[in-house]
Amino acid sequence: MLGDNYSNQTGQALSRLGSLIPLEQGPNNDEFFLTFDRLGEHQFVRVPAEVPAFPIEFPAEPTSDIGIKAFSEINYSMAQMTGVATSQADVKTTFEQLKQQLPTVNAIDSFVAANQMAISQLAIKYCSAFIDNSDLRAKAFSAFDVNQAPNIAFETNSKAQFISELSHYLLGQELASAPNYVALQQELSNLIDRLNRCPQSCDAERTQIIAKASCAAIVGSAATIIK
Repeated sequence: MLGDNYSNQTGQALSRLGSLIPLEQGPNNDEFFLTFDRLGEHQFVRVPAEVPAFPIEFPAEPTSDIGIKAFSEINYSMAQMTGVATSQADVKTTFEQLKQQLPTVNAIDSFVAANQMAISQLAIKYCSAFIDNSDLRAKAFSAFDVNQAPNIAFETNSKAQFISELSHYLLGQELASAPNYVALQQELSNLIDRLNRCPQSCDAERTQIIAKASCAAIVGSAATIIK
């Protein structure tokens, strides 16, 4: 019903109060909503707005069942494998230096080359502490002597025994998720042969380097970091 003060030209003033509405998309596209709690004889008359349709949901990208260990998990795994405590001075210092370069999440697709570099450096530090510790060496090896020249320490039979004892000490035995020991031991044998090449003759210090490198090849591998 039109009020007595309604005019075809000017309409009807509802209030002396006014408001400014900013121009955004222009008079043809700008919209605003005006509602009244009471208008004439009517109270709270509002037409419910149409509910917008839900957006189409696409299936999420499939995720891998295989993950990567995060920095703290890698650190503790290496400690458990080698028997070297995480609090060992050199190991602890190296871990603190490399912590931000190690993986921070378990998503395997987030793994980058910088992560592997940090893992390798940490593995070398753990293996260095392991090989330098006579008590830990005694637990791992039955007869390996780091004070022998490598041509003696890694003579054919001695090398095979070293590789077998090292791989089983670090990885355990009869594990469902362990790498293939035959392939692993062949790779370690090839590594030892490559490192056991000196211009003239290698001394006992070279033996220790080869032993640490062999250890790091396992400790810094997927066998340790894959989750």
